[in-house]
Amino acid sequence: MLFLIFLIPVIVDAQQDTLMKQPGSGRYLQGSTAGIDIYDDGTFALYGYATLLWGKYTLEHNNISFVPDVPKQPFVMLGRKNTSIKKGIKLTFAGSFNRNGLTYVKFDAAEMMRVFAEGYPTGESSFTKQIAYRPETLTLAENYDQNFYQFNTNSFKLPVHFNDFLLYYAAGSSEQRPFEGTLETIGDTVVLDTRWGKFEKQTEVKDVEWDTYMKRSKKEKSQEDKNTVFYFNDQLKSATGVNYLTEEPSIFDIKNYTLDPASNKFIRKDIYKKGVDYTKAKVADYHDERYMLSYERVPLTSQSATDFVTGKKISKALFVNKVSSRKKVGDEPVLIVPVTVEPPVKIMPTKGIPPESGNKN
Repeated sequence: MLFLIFLIPVIVDAQQDTLMKQPGSGRYLQGSTAGIDIYDDGTFALYGYATLLWGKYTLEHNNISFVPDVPKQPFVMLGRKNTSIKKGIKLTFAGSFNRNGLTYVKFDAAEMMRVFAEGYPTGESSFTKQIAYRPETLTLAENYDQNFYQFNTNSFKLPVHFNDFLLYYAAGSSEQRPFEGTLETIGDTVVLDTRWGKFEKQTEVKDVEWDTYMKRSKKEKSQEDKNTVFYFNDQLKSATGVNYLTEEPSIFDIKNYTLDPASNKFIRKDIYKKGVDYTKAKVADYHDERYMLSYERVPLTSQSATDFVTGKKISKALFVNKVSSRKKVGDEPVLIVPVTVEPPVKIMPTKGIPPESGNKN
């Protein structure tokens, strides 16, 4: 699966940042499905079904103001050199592009197009598209009613030594909007009353496994904005040091790998053999970390606000789900090849990918 979690720049100690001993601090639960952890250091975590959000709070008397952390920009791009791609580029879009309202893409000076056509199937964790020519710039935009960003359009200049890109969309959600809470004591129980309902403070029940997970998650969260290099296997499992299936720490350490120049892949040292062609080597399953790929963050070039309300309606899309002229099978349309992206006028395709330069800035 393709995930991206980032953007809080403060480094904190894993032992001190999870203390909950001050008045108002503590773990507040709503049944067994949701909770709010309030820490002494002025941070909190809101969690529930498929949700884990971090943020900051202020406490005045019995009133708490919660401000969830919001990413700095809606889109993030990572890139690498893929030696198996001889022409053009490869784009992998996170599934969030097709689940959170309309998103758009533009290549160089060409017209903006939708990333996904109306009715395109959802449910995949990522979507991949090969572009036959190499654009110099790529622009992404959102048109979402609950957007959290002053600028809904981000442009990136594609580094000449990269041809394989991962694209992420951090769509806003109602959970990320600031909210208020009130503390009150009912009998022997302290209750936190918010727009999400009432949460009861826990005084005796300890959950060692959850505490360990939250400490690890909070530490990772604090370091994410510092990261410029990210490691994935070819099924796009992020090698963050945690196995998200078992929630147990993994043994991943890039020092245990050798970079194979021909394939530009990191091969685990205990299996690496010099002279072997690893270009087509693939992991056996999602959690296999024998072969790893290194992606670097591509800096944002510019940002702007695009008006999709008063402008003309955009129908062309990068991923198209068209109905064939042949007879339908039942009620399901026949999926055919998406539209081809061609270089705009006066921009010629490059012949292959330029050799990697020493300066990647």
